[in-house]
Amino acid sequence: MQQKNRIIDEICEVNPSAQRGWLDMFSLDELEHYRAHLLTTLEPPSTTRWVRRGDVSAMAMRECA
Repeated sequence: MQQKNRIIDEICEVNPSAQRGWLDMFSLDELEHYRAHLLTTLEPPSTTRWVRRGDVSAMAMRECA
């Protein structure tokens, strides 16, 4: 749980509009993947490229409980 909270903190630093309660609904693996994606956006486009995982669709949706 501590690792999940740390990753959520890191995500919120890069994306201040992300809400902690919403992020908490995701698994640790999903959060790590999202964090990696966010960190890629901070790098100059000429030095990095984001490759979407094959098991993740291009569009996704979650409903609030």
